[in-house]
Amino acid sequence: MTELTIGYLFKKRYIDFKRKNYEIFELIDYVVGIGFTNTKKIKLCNIITGNKANILASFINKEKNEEEYVFVEDDLDKAIEEIGNYVNFKKIRKNKLEKTHKYYIRSKEYWSVVCLTDEKLIEKLENENKDFDEEEFEKNTDISSMYSSIKKTIISQDEQIMQILTSLFKNQKIVNSNLDMDLIAKLKENILIYGSTGTGKTEILKRISKIYKIPLVIEDATSLSETGYQGRKINDMLEDLCLAANGDINLAEKGILVIDEFDKLAEKS
Repeated sequence: MTELTIGYLFKKRYIDFKRKNYEIFELIDYVVGIGFTNTKKIKLCNIITGNKANILASFINKEKNEEEYVFVEDDLDKAIEEIGNYVNFKKIRKNKLEKTHKYYIRSKEYWSVVCLTDEKLIEKLENENKDFDEEEFEKNTDISSMYSSIKKTIISQDEQIMQILTSLFKNQKIVNSNLDMDLIAKLKENILIYGSTGTGKTEILKRISKIYKIPLVIEDATSLSETGYQGRKINDMLEDLCLAANGDINLAEKGILVIDEFDKLAEKS
């Protein structure tokens, strides 16, 4: 059975903040849709108006198993009455959106969606969990002064200096941000540097570590092994990084690890 219905379209998502998981309903639009129950007995709404036309939204339910988009049915007669008994969807939509808050949470007493009393909390949660803003990063760099300083002593490697410096500068900005640890891990970049002996690969990294005042550990790949049964363990590099930071764990976490000469491993039989 299908029926024409009217109501609120929300986007359900989860925000992690200070080790707590928040279920948030963000208002997307006030829409018209066709409600129906599928073969799995799940009630859905096919949205037919607005920017989200043609998507399927789950009716909000007691089981809390809705999909990403959630539909909350409204009373059509009351909606018409609110605008002076005019049957005009544009006016109904405008009236509803003007009176409706942006963020909602699910009520504990009732399974409908209820308004948050403090929307600033959600804005704070969003700011704490927003993705890395590349444009904002570029606006706030003093990378040019670092570049000028390094190229004074390393000749004919201007492009390479800028590429390495840009990547490491971005990593430092990410590490020093308030982003979630999982997001930091995804955004950080590893760098592969290759070139002939004597071109300044290692020296560029040493200069950058001095500029940032962060520890740098360079380890020969041929001395490392997975188990440490022969040679050094991978964990030894982290211990060296802590020593280079004089035992300051916070500083060590921002340091640079370099695995050098790993191409030599390919020369072994």
